Amino acid sequence: MRAEKRKKYITWILVFLLVLSVPAVWLRVLLASRHMGSKEIVKLTGDHGTITDRYDTVLYDGQCKAPEMVGNLIGGSPKLSKTLANLYADEIAPAGFRILSGIRSLDERVSRVMKTTLLPLKEQKWLQEAFGEYHGALFAFNYLTGEVYCMLSFPSSFADDARDGAYTNRCLSSTYIPGSTMKIITVICALEQDEELIHFKAVCTGALELPGGDVVKCHGVHGEVDLVKGIGKSCNCYMAQLISRLDVQKTRETLEKLGIRTSSETEAAYVDRLRHTTGSTRFQSPHTFQDVWSLIGQGDSLVSVIDMALIAGCVANEGEVAVPYLVDSIYASDTGEAHYKRETGEMLRLIDKDTAKLVAQVWQQAVENHY
Repeated sequence: MRAEKRKKYITWILVFLLVLSVPAVWLRVLLASRHMGSKEIVKLTGDHGTITDRYDTVLYDGQCKAPEMVGNLIGGSPKLSKTLANLYADEIAPAGFRILSGIRSLDERVSRVMKTTLLPLKEQKWLQEAFGEYHGALFAFNYLTGEVYCMLSFPSSFADDARDGAYTNRCLSSTYIPGSTMKIITVICALEQDEELIHFKAVCTGALELPGGDVVKCHGVHGEVDLVKGIGKSCNCYMAQLISRLDVQKTRETLEKLGIRTSSETEAAYVDRLRHTTGSTRFQSPHTFQDVWSLIGQGDSLVSVIDMALIAGCVANEGEVAVPYLVDSIYASDTGEAHYKRETGEMLRLIDKDTAKLVAQVWQQAVENHY
């Protein structure tokens, strides 16, 4: 009798454990499926999605069509993480995995096409060749719509085993000494504070001694200089005397609005999901050499080509510039159904409208009279 009861109890315990194990296994499968994202699906199907230029020519379909030119932007190697193919992997190669159907459900998944705003590779190649043996970066966009036409980096050697850091895009990751292009930014700072400074004149003798005894040297002797001539001749002595009229706090505020950091605190800047480095400078006094030299375009100033393009765009467009973007749309490859469509026209105001008009006027006259 006891043996029968023991057998009965053991049977019920086994049934109870079986009942508990079924939902536990199901729950485990459910949780595991949540982690089967686009990267795992790509390994099973080999479908990475597609990326095209603005005219629907394929740039990437798992392999980049020109890795030596746009691989560090589009995705020339699976080991590069900061590229469109990687950052938008979930959108252009969606999982489409269902637990009930299992792996068979992958046969029903629909990959997507990302249409970018980029120029055709042939035209980008012309731009690349124009650099010759020089190193650097080229960023071109429509300042009225925000469409990015190219984001090229030189030199552009590439290999299948490329990793992050080895083949970075200098438009995104690098900053450069601005040289005399910084003088346009200095003029913006001046006219934002006082429009009457458009009439400011100074004398250039080839060198200017600052209050602390340091000397700012010019590349020539320009005599009497006004703002137009100061830009047209890129006169260091004139700019140093213009900088002496600037209010430190207001200048720092303008620089920050233009994307040029004057402190260690800054927000991340992006073109779509691609993070880019912002520029930086120092300005704590309008009279000390290091600060003056930085606003002239040397010293501690470093700028991003993207931020410089935005600044030029805002001058040309009365103080406003379109937010740059690369991804025009993402749609289903079979039906064309839109998953995402960029709304153009998002504008960013960097400087006052009247300031932009004055700077544009000075800039144009400097080119016409002195270049």
